[in-house]
Amino acid sequence: MASSKRLSRPPRARTTLARMAVNATLAGLWAAGILALLIFYLNPGVRLTMRTYWPVAAPVILFYAPASGLLWTILAGVVRLFAAFRVRIPWVGFRPFYRFLVADLCLLAVLFARNLRLVRDYLPPAMVSHLRGACSLLAVAAALLAADALWRGVTRRRLRPLAAAAAALLLTAGLFGIRERYKEERPPLSASEFEPPAPASSLLLMGLGGASPDDLFPMVADGRLPHLSALVSAGSSAPLVSPVPPRTRAAWATVLTGRSPAFHGVVSEGMFAPRTGQPRLHVAPQGVGFAALLRLGLLQASPEPVPLSGATLDGILSRSGYGVVAAGWDGLIPARPAGAPLPSLPAAVAVHAGILRTHVETARRDPEGAPLAAALEAAMAADLEVGLRLQAASMEAAGRPQAVLARFAGMERVTRVFLRYQRPDEFGNVSDDELERYGQVVPDYARFLDAWLGVLRAQAGPGARVVVVSPYGIRPVGVITRLWNAVTGVWYEGGSRTRAGPGLLLAAGPGFREGGRLERARAEDVLPTLLYLLDLPVGRDMDGQPLPRLASDAFAEAHAVSAVPSWQTVTVVGADPVW
Repeated sequence: MASSKRLSRPPRARTTLARMAVNATLAGLWAAGILALLIFYLNPGVRLTMRTYWPVAAPVILFYAPASGLLWTILAGVVRLFAAFRVRIPWVGFRPFYRFLVADLCLLAVLFARNLRLVRDYLPPAMVSHLRGACSLLAVAAALLAADALWRGVTRRRLRPLAAAAAALLLTAGLFGIRERYKEERPPLSASEFEPPAPASSLLLMGLGGASPDDLFPMVADGRLPHLSALVSAGSSAPLVSPVPPRTRAAWATVLTGRSPAFHGVVSEGMFAPRTGQPRLHVAPQGVGFAALLRLGLLQASPEPVPLSGATLDGILSRSGYGVVAAGWDGLIPARPAGAPLPSLPAAVAVHAGILRTHVETARRDPEGAPLAAALEAAMAADLEVGLRLQAASMEAAGRPQAVLARFAGMERVTRVFLRYQRPDEFGNVSDDELERYGQVVPDYARFLDAWLGVLRAQAGPGARVVVVSPYGIRPVGVITRLWNAVTGVWYEGGSRTRAGPGLLLAAGPGFREGGRLERARAEDVLPTLLYLLDLPVGRDMDGQPLPRLASDAFAEAHAVSAVPSWQTVTVVGADPVW
């Protein structure tokens, strides 16, 4: 009798938690294997085979299976503290294993759906359809198995383990089968010839990273940005929309190629790979703490940037007879260092640079202002170097029509740090003292870039076409992110491009409509529109379209939109390449 009582006694709490951890970890092994499959859904250029799957899946399983077991054990332990009954849990049993498996499946369905929402603009349409099918399959399986677990099983008890195992195997096979059927198909590009017209005037394309119309247009209306104000008055403008959520290199690559990220190939800031070095992957899953695998050394980051596929603006203009001068494009446009030494800083820019240095000193005197000073100083130094390199290169290429391609990235970095002082009403916790010290940093940085616009426009000449592009704007981070930043000590990160708003497109010069306004333009439309205004053909393989409403009536009547199959296969005749 005594032994019978000992056998029916519930196990101790610590033993129960250990047994739950074993079952949860075993269920996590299967879930981690499916999570590794998500990586191949996000990287359609990598073929899914056992040879490529296991190098990626092994580190994911080693990390996420124990992490999943620990997470579900803690949650189950908390629930068990408030339960009115105690259940004996075996070390390896179907009931606890099955319940943890259903919980993992529900989490996987949420993760797949979240990643689908984040990469819809970055994957080929066929791959998006396959990822949507995988999400639907996971959601249906999670709903059915969760209902079965909550309602004590739809099938008979003896058949229930067999049915659950069959469902898990069929689900896994279905996910592998959907991904394996993907094959990217592109129509063949035919060759053609084209004789470009002789360049009649220069082109200035100025990229402003993270410049938002909500911040710049009020200053333009007040006359605080005279060169941008003149550009708005003499030309056309439109809010610019990029793939969502915006990614820096992907957005600028879209501007330079006229193609969506799914086809120009730049979908992230860098590449990563397993310890074996293969396969090389571009996109990591979001929302699962994937960066921890890099920090732990289970995966390795690749120092090589993501290669850009397709013809770019600089290559097209160079083949068409323009002297291309570019700086600040972070590898998207090959750097061509100038042989001449960097010139002295223009007086108009030096004035505003001095004001920004005053802000840097103010932040340094603030006990908590070190990150603010570092961000402002780094942004200003990078943009000063870009402007001076452009001046030096332009002096070397003087005497022929030029295409000056400048990208100033400092505005994004400054806005992300100082946005809370630029829009205090949207944050609510900015003191009057902070507003007095830092409230003018973003406007003064905008004046600094406006001065560079005046210098570069004067250097390009009075008949130059001038285009200012910002693929996306910066908006305040969400409340949850603000709380997390406050806990981690990154309180100054008030702006984010993840929740970014529209950017802007400003264009003026010969052929552009004066006072034209568009309700909306896409980043893919920038290059086709420029080619149209330069009387160059548009590539049919570009995803964007020319915007005729940005052209003046006289130009539109005299020039029709022309096209070639692709600038990758066209042969330019009658014009010697500059470089």
